[in-house]
Amino acid sequence: MAEEEKVTPLHNIMAINDEITKTFKEVLANEAFVTELTTEYIAPVKKDIKEQWGNLKAATDMDLTELKLLFKVYKRQQDAKHMDDETDRARVADNLRTAFAALAAGGMLDFLDVMETEHEPKMITDAKAQAEAEAEAVVEEEEEAGIQLEDPEPQDPPRVA
Repeated sequence: MAEEEKVTPLHNIMAINDEITKTFKEVLANEAFVTELTTEYIAPVKKDIKEQWGNLKAATDMDLTELKLLFKVYKRQQDAKHMDDETDRARVADNLRTAFAALAAGGMLDFLDVMETEHEPKMITDAKAQAEAEAEAVVEEEEEAGIQLEDPEPQDPPRVA
């Protein structure tokens, strides 16, 4: 019989070292691949999303925090629409109604008060004021030019959905 090689603690340490080194190289290569994919594909999309939020903020004159809160509610509603079970969809809608009612009742959030007031949102009011000012400017120009027309009916500006 041939002599068996005696296993020593050094053999175990060398095996562990080999496994660690092999795995670390694989992880490093995968992390580099993820970074490459992120740079090439994910970063431009994230840039677009950031630009979309900025455009929405400018268009609505609302704080980004408020818009993102509304987006979370919208997203949850969209998730519910894709649920297979009608009971689950109804549960989500009921939970959202309950949450907003509870927050309003507790005085933490006045969404329901805002929704029930007769005041229009600031952007609608500003758009109407701008349209009225533009209409007055046109009338003044026409009067200066000697053109006399009937008073035009003011039209509501388009609402942002």
